[in-house]
Amino acid sequence: MKLRNDLKEFLTYYRGGRLAIPSVPGAGKTTLLSHLTAHIIETEADARVLIVTYMNSAVANFKQRIDSLLKEKGILVRNYDVMTLHSLASTIVKESPASLGLAKDYNILDELECINHLKTAFEAWLSTHEDIFYSKLLVRDFYTPKRIETIKKNFRESFIADVGRAISLFKGNNITSSDAMSYIHQLPEDSYLRWAFEIYSLYQDRLRLNGAVDFDDLILLAYRLLTSEHEILSKFQDRWNYFFEDEAQDSNMLQEKILELLSQKCGNLVRVGDPNQAILSTFTIADPKLFTEFINANDRKEIKTSGRSSIEVIRLANHLVECVKSLNEFESVRDSLEYQLIEPVADANFKNPENFKYGIRFYEYEDEDEELSHICSLAAKYIQLHPDKTCAVLLRTNNQVESMVEIFHNNGIKAVEVSSYPLEDLITRKIYYCLKFINRPERTDNLIDVLRYVLAPEIKDIHPLNMFIHRSRVEDILYPIDRIPVLPEDVGNEEKEIFYRAIETAKKLIEAGDMSIDKLIIYIMDLLRVTGESRAIGEAVAEEARKRLYDPGWRIEDVIDELASPKNKYNNLASVFYQKKGFEARPGEVMVLTYHKAKGLEWHNVFMGTVEARDFPLLLTHSFIGETWYLKEEERNPFSLIEAEFKSLMGENVDPDFKKQAKLNIISENLRLLYVGITRAKETLVITSHRNDRYDKPLDNMLFKKIFHEFIQEERLKWKI
Repeated sequence: MKLRNDLKEFLTYYRGGRLAIPSVPGAGKTTLLSHLTAHIIETEADARVLIVTYMNSAVANFKQRIDSLLKEKGILVRNYDVMTLHSLASTIVKESPASLGLAKDYNILDELECINHLKTAFEAWLSTHEDIFYSKLLVRDFYTPKRIETIKKNFRESFIADVGRAISLFKGNNITSSDAMSYIHQLPEDSYLRWAFEIYSLYQDRLRLNGAVDFDDLILLAYRLLTSEHEILSKFQDRWNYFFEDEAQDSNMLQEKILELLSQKCGNLVRVGDPNQAILSTFTIADPKLFTEFINANDRKEIKTSGRSSIEVIRLANHLVECVKSLNEFESVRDSLEYQLIEPVADANFKNPENFKYGIRFYEYEDEDEELSHICSLAAKYIQLHPDKTCAVLLRTNNQVESMVEIFHNNGIKAVEVSSYPLEDLITRKIYYCLKFINRPERTDNLIDVLRYVLAPEIKDIHPLNMFIHRSRVEDILYPIDRIPVLPEDVGNEEKEIFYRAIETAKKLIEAGDMSIDKLIIYIMDLLRVTGESRAIGEAVAEEARKRLYDPGWRIEDVIDELASPKNKYNNLASVFYQKKGFEARPGEVMVLTYHKAKGLEWHNVFMGTVEARDFPLLLTHSFIGETWYLKEEERNPFSLIEAEFKSLMGENVDPDFKKQAKLNIISENLRLLYVGITRAKETLVITSHRNDRYDKPLDNMLFKKIFHEFIQEERLKWKI
């Protein structure tokens, strides 16, 4: 495994101690830490290295690289560990769960379970606080009862999300629910913070009742254990003598303190990250200022060189940084991007990708629908012209991602939603379509779905068969009286064979309909020859069904409804498997995901969609997604109010105009998000926008044209082949 010359310098430069390594996108952070780990193990007999990262997929990547390097060097010892921060915290907590009030077999909740417990806690709280809760609403005299109910529902849902984030804030600041309740008497009854504290207490009661902790608890409890039990702290300090942190820009206060404690004895702490890719702070408690402060307080050695992207992509990324530092419009957010410019690779053995012609385009469309439709056409053309290259579409919201995937599928283009386990690969989805068909086989749509998504996915052009099925009776297709149904002439012979085989399998599904639900699910997996991780997930569904067999009010429709939701707990299990294996871009298909989920990934061609004022507000005059217009003016943005009141309660100085500061924080993160989007592209980049919002109101996109369109036009004119 070769190493660039600029990265080789680190192997001789680092001789222990505290070191900050700020780096640019595509600089080779994983490669550097892998080589540095192998080098230290090779040169120091007693070296024991811990690498802490934030993604399960990164753990597997690090292990594979380091093992390969050690094997090349002929080193048999494996004196290193790679853990996610939460895995490290769990390891620490397991040393003495009893001293933290936990049973030995405590349960760690997944995200979906946490949300369900939080909803239950909120509903319990609301049952005694309805009047004061809804007093925050701005209700006009002309509002209909139906509209008022819709507003109430929106407020409930948004406030639950705000409280979830607030609980993470409390735990990240070392405040337990007991600590929180001790502050209640200092807060007025209509205080959002008071409400959040009270719901926090109810939420933690539910977790204790179930012998469970969430991921934020793990960090809080690990920190408390290390600070209260000296022997346990000493044990972990002696376990490793080098501590490396990857993606340090995404750290928060307690996470940083844990690493500081562990590295205190040996003094060897290396933190690597890119402040310009800190894109989690507006919906998690990650604090990018912490890494910046570490950089300024310690020895630093930057990685400025990147071999990922073409020169034109690098120039656009650097141009965005220059704009933030120079344009009057960004005077209040100058610090949103650090002034670190990407440099192309000078080493002849590691050349940047090159294009025959200028590789960046900017297109503006009338509205979002037209934009997504044209992205579909452009992406289809790209994968047709470049079947050996990878391609992705980045969008701002999950709803946009779902719409984009649907547009691709409706146009017969292979598209994969990267936000979680690919939906079409999910065994839960296949079980869902099978059960839906078995439950109501006479419904035409149920037959079409089970054929398209489960029994005959090989048929690419499904439209002629759909039309045929819609024109026929399902029973005539499945159980013809005198002859096999004749398919349309435009259905090929191979597709006809696939169709007839699928119909035979569909009949087997119907015949199995009398089985108990758990056995039926196992039968479906046997019929589909499901193995491995998918089998494990399917068996989890079957086991859940078996447990509920004796509930008189429970029916097959309940299983179908559960599986219909993309966010059901079984899909969550599938995503865990998916994240551990890591994402792999595949040529010939379009990857679709949000900008946030694109960090750490790369493709030959990237479409940056919806680059406009509604989805990326960059000025205080822009509208901000999620603004709670249905609340009274002084009550809007509950989380900002909770955060400001909490900081004040903790003795911190709070900006008097904290609502404005909250918007500036969003603008700052949007700028970093755009930077991340640009730097995902290896060769070519297409930026798209639209002029009008969903109500045909013109969007204020002048700043986007100034930053992107004008620069791209100028660069294209002076580009030389």
